This record gives sequence, C-alpha cells and structure tokens, in this order.
Amino acid sequence: MLAVERYLSGMKLPINKRKTRCLRCPDDAFELLEYLIGRNYRYRRKGSYIGSLARQGGRSEQISGLTEKRSVGRPTEAVVVDLNRAITGWTKYFSLGQISPVYRTVNYHAEMRLRRWLCLKHRVKTGEYVCFPDRRLHCDMGLLLLTRMDLGLPRAMA
Repeated sequence: MLAVERYLSGMKLPINKRKTRCLRCPDDAFELLEYLIGRNYRYRRKGSYIGSLARQGGRSEQISGLTEKRSVGRPTEAVVVDLNRAITGWTKYFSLGQISPVYRTVNYHAEMRLRRWLCLKHRVKTGEYVCFPDRRLHCDMGLLLLTRMDLGLPRAMA
C-alpha cells in the first residue's frame, strides 16, 4: 500500500482512504463501475475463473418508472420506444463480462412491466399472458429482447 501511495503521490494523485482497501483476488470480490470482479463459476461446466459480472445497475427502477400506472394514457408505441431506448443504452455499457444472467433478469422485468401496463391500459383483469404473450410483445410491438450482441469489441484470448 505504501508503494502505491508513493507512486501516486509522484503524479499528484491522492488516495481516498475511505474507498481504498487491500484484498486478495479471487477470494475477495470488489465492485468497479457496476461490475463485480472476482471469482465466477461456469454456467454449464465445472470450474471457476476470474472475471466480471455485470450488475443490473438500477435498470429495474427505470423500467418501472416508464411503465407506471399514471402513464396509461400514453400511446403504446411511445412507451415501447422509451423502454427500448433505456434498454439499449444499458446494453451498450454492459456488453463485456458475464451478462447473460442480468440480460435474462432485465428481459423478464421489461416483459412483466409492459404486460402489466398493457393490462391497465386495456382494462384486462386476468389472462395477461394470453392477451399479451412474449411473442406479441417482441414481434408485434417491437420490445427489444436482450441477447449477447457482438459489438465489434476485442475479445480476451486465454
């Protein structure tokens, strides 16, 4: 720690003692820019690796805000465009690391909230999956379905 302080003081960069800590990676994980960096476990195979796991980063609150009950008077197309804009911005930031679990969570939350909003708008009390199945939300209304997209970013080779 002293060597790091000495090095950074030469560049006139102070260390924030409140935020700085020493840890042993991969046993201790740390969060950096809404990524959790530490030991990750493979989904289908045995074993682990050191890598990053994307956090949801407040996306649920933003999606919920766009599909509030008070916005039922808005056109459906405008709500879907706003949802897609919010989701697209988030995916451009979180495109590296282990993102599939978070993408599934965001997909589920966006579908559930849009489906609930449509039921309120059209005064449907039951059968929300029958009236608004996933296929209708994505194909007919144009809601984005998050998948791992190749954005032309370099990949690490091990």
